[in-house]
Amino acid sequence: MLHLASFRAMLEQMRYETKGVFSMNLMISSLEYDFHSLVKVAEMAGLAGVVSFHQAGDDYLVTFPDVADAPKMAADFRARLRGLENNIWNF
Repeated sequence: MLHLASFRAMLEQMRYETKGVFSMNLMISSLEYDFHSLVKVAEMAGLAGVVSFHQAGDDYLVTFPDVADAPKMAADFRARLRGLENNIWNF
């Protein structure tokens, strides 16, 4: 039986390779971030309208487009999300 934690870890790094193009999904815990924060980070990263947000139980699944630099976009999104969190807690 697959545990929820290992399922989340699998989804977080899920990548499908088709002809050198990657599709990437990130599972974001609703206990860590709210939907408004995810949307704000997408706007800050210039990804508003590019990424898709989906409800995944109580959590969120962020889907990046099928482009070659999807891993780079996802890493930038994660870094900005952590940066926003750090800015909130520092002030």
